[in-house]
Amino acid sequence: MKRIKINPTIELLCYINIVVFYISDVLYHIWAKNNLDLVRPTLIIKSAFLIVLVVVIIKTYDALQDKTILIVLGCLGFLYVLEKVVFQKEIITSNIVFLGRYLYIMPLLLVYNSFLKEKVKVKKAIDIIEYIFIFNGLLMIVAFLFELSFFKRYGSNRFGYTGFFPRDSISYLSCLMTLYYYTLLSKNKVVLRVLLFVGSILIGLLTGTKSYYLFLFLFVIWILVNKDNKKINVLILLVSSLLIFGTSSIFNNVISLFIDVHRDHGLINSISSFRFQLLSDIVLNNTFSENLKLFIIGGINYNDIRRPEMEMFDVLFYVGIFGLLLMYYFYYKYLFKKFFCSENKFIILSFIIIGFFASNFFHNINLSLWLLLFLGYFYNEKKVNL
Repeated sequence: MKRIKINPTIELLCYINIVVFYISDVLYHIWAKNNLDLVRPTLIIKSAFLIVLVVVIIKTYDALQDKTILIVLGCLGFLYVLEKVVFQKEIITSNIVFLGRYLYIMPLLLVYNSFLKEKVKVKKAIDIIEYIFIFNGLLMIVAFLFELSFFKRYGSNRFGYTGFFPRDSISYLSCLMTLYYYTLLSKNKVVLRVLLFVGSILIGLLTGTKSYYLFLFLFVIWILVNKDNKKINVLILLVSSLLIFGTSSIFNNVISLFIDVHRDHGLINSISSFRFQLLSDIVLNNTFSENLKLFIIGGINYNDIRRPEMEMFDVLFYVGIFGLLLMYYFYYKYLFKKFFCSENKFIILSFIIIGFFASNFFHNINLSLWLLLFLGYFYNEKKVNL
């Protein structure tokens, strides 16, 4: 097979991409905690980087792989414009940011496609993510030990520390790092890797998000089903059990809130964190024709109405059933099939399951970048398929 030469500019761009995205989250966190009435730095920085990606795509168009991604991207954009022109008679630019978040992964993949096949270079990118994760995780641990509210994402009534990351971002990154350290640990059970694996689980638990708890449940199932590394399976289950026991104060906070919501608002709202209520409010406040229109072509304005924060319904109400199917088609063809191996099957399927009960799988720009890099890493490792 002919080896594709990687443009060193693309390699450097990827490394800068990782760092710049984190810096944008640091700035936004500082802005938000100090109630600064300024334009969101994440919006400015990530929009600027999107322009860079578009310029790279135009300049390297002839060398691009999977150009059909542009068709998917164009179809989703057309559905958005069609709804605005036909039903609203105008394009509301203030709501277009949601479209950018959903589509961001596509230009990322177009630009970094060849780079993702370079095992050594992708590992360097993962190393940068690892350093950021460890640094941010240490902030979370210190914040937890000394109850520093600056690194909390929730109010005083709910447990959860995130460092500089948004809570969904750090939750998903914790999932990826837990799987990453597990694969390293399965190769060589050195003390440092054991500590990093245990630490990644602890950091995930500190986020206080149900999505990470669901991931751990799916992770244990995957380990039990996976026929490889049976000895490490015992270690994983043991460490997980010890961590759950050792961090019982975390679960006491989560469980107490769960019990209070269950008592006052019912089981469904306690499990879904009121997401089902948000979904019901949207549907019940609409007429049949309005709901039919949302289902077919979307068009909800999430600047005026709070999202249900259940990924499937978020996308459905925004771009309709055809847009939702296109999103799943993209993830299936260009990620699931293209980077097909046991770990990547688990990552994508577990995130889709988590996304049904939570949000910010399709919607999370940080995750879009990390997901591509980890899929490339695991694929390059040529792990045994289930």
